[in-house]
Formats: sequence, C-alpha cells, structure tokens
Amino acid sequence: MRKGIVTAVALGVLVAGGVWLSLNATEVVLADTGEANAYQLLTTFNNVLRLIKDEYVEDRPLDELIYGAISGMLGTLDPHSSMLETADYENLNLRTTGKFGGLGMQVQITTEDNTLTVMSPFDGTPASEAGLLPGDKILEIDGVSTYELTINESVDMMRGEPGSEVTLTIARAGVPGTIAVTLTRAEVEVDSVPDHFITSPGVGYVRISDFSEDTDSELELAVRQLLDEGMEWLILDLRDNPGGTLNAAASVSEMFSSGTGELIVYTEGRNAEATHTEFRTTDGGYKVRVPVALVINNGSASASEILTGALRAWDRAVVFGVTSFGKGSVQQVYPLDRISTGGAEDRAVKLTIARYYTPDGVCIDEIGIDPHVYLEPNFYTAFASRFIAAGYHRQLTTEFRLEHGEGESRDDFEALDDATLAELIIAFMEEQEDPFDYTPGEVEGETLEQLRIALTAQLITQEGGVDGPSLARRYRIANDKWIDEVIRLMEDEQALAEAEERTIDKLAELAEERENQRRRLW
Repeated sequence: MRKGIVTAVALGVLVAGGVWLSLNATEVVLADTGEANAYQLLTTFNNVLRLIKDEYVEDRPLDELIYGAISGMLGTLDPHSSMLETADYENLNLRTTGKFGGLGMQVQITTEDNTLTVMSPFDGTPASEAGLLPGDKILEIDGVSTYELTINESVDMMRGEPGSEVTLTIARAGVPGTIAVTLTRAEVEVDSVPDHFITSPGVGYVRISDFSEDTDSELELAVRQLLDEGMEWLILDLRDNPGGTLNAAASVSEMFSSGTGELIVYTEGRNAEATHTEFRTTDGGYKVRVPVALVINNGSASASEILTGALRAWDRAVVFGVTSFGKGSVQQVYPLDRISTGGAEDRAVKLTIARYYTPDGVCIDEIGIDPHVYLEPNFYTAFASRFIAAGYHRQLTTEFRLEHGEGESRDDFEALDDATLAELIIAFMEEQEDPFDYTPGEVEGETLEQLRIALTAQLITQEGGVDGPSLARRYRIANDKWIDEVIRLMEDEQALAEAEERTIDKLAELAEERENQRRRLW
C-alpha cells in the first residue's frame, strides 16, 4: 500500500518540531451537508467498504479497514496531519521532558519526493555523532526499503534497546551513491542550552538545541554568565534546532523584546474566530539588551522559526545562514472517543487547524524565514561523509591516542602537515577489512581540513572525560566557518551592509531555482 505523507512523533527517534495543542472535540462535521454530492460520495465509500469486506481474498476486521481509510484520508492533507496510536500519545510528552531513547533525531516524509528525510539530529546523540545532516534521505533501515513504509513503521524499525545497532542507508546531496551508517541506539537526554562561552573578545556564543519548559531560565543563566565575562554582543545559534513548545518559544522571544505588547506570533486558520490567536510580550522577566546575531539553517524549524521571525520583525537581530525549514502550523489532537460515541480510546486524529505568522505577516509554514545575510552551506565531501558515517574517525582517533599517549596528544592532529595526515588516513583505510570504495586522490584539500577537525574533536572528547563532549563542541565552534563569517561581518558595518544587499539577489535566485524544480516535478 502506498505510504501516506505524514510526520510522526516517535520514541527514541525524534522529538517533533511542531508546536501543538491537545483539545477535546465536542462536535465534528464529517461531511458538509451543503455539498450536493456529499451523500453520493459517502454512499460510494460505504459500498467500497462493503465490497472489500465481502469479496477481498482475506478477511479483514472492519475497524482495521475504517481506521486505515481515516489514516489514508489524513495523509492527503499535509505532512503533519495523521492518525495517532497509543504510543504516539505517549511520545507527545517527549517534547517537554527532553529525555528519550533511540537515535536522537527528528525525521519526516517530505512532500517533494515522498522520502523519509532527516530533519534535525540533536547534539550529542547517536545521530549527530554519526554525522547525519538535515536533508539526508533514509532509503533503507537494516536493508529494508523505506519507500513502502509509513512514517510510524519506519520509526518503529529505528527504535530498539539501548546498546543495539541499526544500519541506515542514506542518500546525501553532493555525494555519489549511498552511504551506510551504523548507529548504536542509546537513551538520549537533550540539553536545551548545551553550550555558552566567550568565543572571541567581547563576543558571546549560546546554542539552543531545542525549546522546552526550562529553555528561558537556562538561557538567562547563560547570558548573565557571559555578561560577567565581558560579552558585548551575542551569537545565538539555532542551527538544527527542530523546535519544541510554543510557550518556550514565546518566553525566549520575550527575553529579547523592548517592551509590553509586542506581537510575537499569531495563528490564522480556516475558522478565523476559533483559530486566530495572538501571542504578545508582557512587562515581566529578564531582558537581553546586547546586540544579537542569530544563526539558522535548513534544520531550524517550528519554535526556532517563531523566535527568528519575531526578532527579525522587531529588527532585534541580524539573521545569518540559509532559509529555515518552514514548519509553522498548529495541530489539534482529537481523541476518537470524543469525536464519536464508541470511538477507539487508544487512537486520535492529529489535524492541522491553523498556520503561524510572524509579526510582519510572513507565513512560516512551507516557506520558512529568510536570513538577512546568506551564508554558503558547508557540506562534508564524499570521502569525509563516508569516513565519519562509518565511525572511522572514532576508531582512528582511539588507535592514534593509544599509540601516542595521553596529555598533549590532542594537538598532534592539528600539528600534522597535510601529507602526513593523508598518509595516516590512507594507511588506516588499507587496514580495514571492508572499506568503502575511494581513491587516494580524494584525501586532500577540503577533505583533509574536515577530517582534521573531526579527528581533533574526537580526541578532545576521548581525553576530556565528563567535559569532553562540551570541550569538543567548543573546539568545533572555534573552527566553524559560519561563526567566523558572522563575527567578521558584525564587526564591519560596511561589509555587513554589502552582504545584505547580495543576499537579496541570492534569495531571488534560489527562489527561481525552487520554482523551476517544482515545475519539472509536475
């Protein structure tokens, strides 16, 4: 059966980026009696149902047929409307608890190509450690094609006991063929504000990995500490942040507001009276007063986009990066036993009822938030992608560390010249029993630069004990080309203005490319 185009919330694989509401339905109109053919269409449905029940080669329970039809109907609407099973109910709570087991990423089936796609991996999880990136297409799970699987079936296959392994076959833009990635499942706990430090004199850096009930208080603590350390302006990093709760997004947005009553975001749906809701700032809470550079990418979604949209509309931050994901819709959960007498108690309908709009009227959903300054995306080369996906960076680092000892050995990868580092990597590849196909000529230039950083970060992780992962992330930020460019432009007013002008043309060019691609698909 053809799979529906939906997004699932699944234990251990994702915490969905969409903000959502859970309300009881008191009245649902199944068919508009004003439509002349409503009766005929429902009669046709009933007759097909009877035909299947009477004539299909195997006997199928009536409830299975009905719920399958409902699920299929919801799948024709948008990627976020779906049938929720019992497990899906439980998984909704993961959006605020921040703790779950599995791979640590958000996935969805995209409308463009109907393919299971990585939306955002969470920091410090098996998915991020394996180098999975937003936009990666998951083609197989343990050798089983995902093409004919629903989102829930795919997610169930990726779940499992902590310590067990699962192999994903992915396709990545710019990398020929496919990449096999073996991940070890783990219990994952997401830290909402995992990193904050002074990245260069006067420049504070804070990363928000998701939006949960404690995000505002964690952010306030981080900002206060950075101010004590001499911060003059702030880099707020929302890359690969898939979102979280609406309340968290509003609370964080309010921290950057200048007064009471500023519009943060509003919703608008088909039923304007019921769905129009405005979220505005109050006069309470801590306020961040320093200038802000906000960094987003195509993995920044939902609550991240609400915050970005508010700060952009208020002219409160300069937004750097690429256009965000475009997840800006409201889902309402209708338990089936509230919709209809005798409806299943363990199922519900999750239905998109409204869309989010920024204070200046931009619809977030399927459009995203554009940056003020476009930054060219940084992609792993084909060799670096496969090397990291295979876990070779961890294996080579371990062998190198054991051979060279502890202490200052972490500097050795950086100290090696290109030729020596290339020889080390090629020699390692030759020792593997079943390495991926490559040519020695691939291990040069940008590939070496990327692997030098990956190996050094892994060495810092291994030698740093409890603080190793945090120190490794700080090292990566210190070698992040985007962050370097943000600092350069923020400290050069003329260069910033010129970059903003170039961005207008670049975004127009990208929009034209997307439209041409859409026409080709149709």
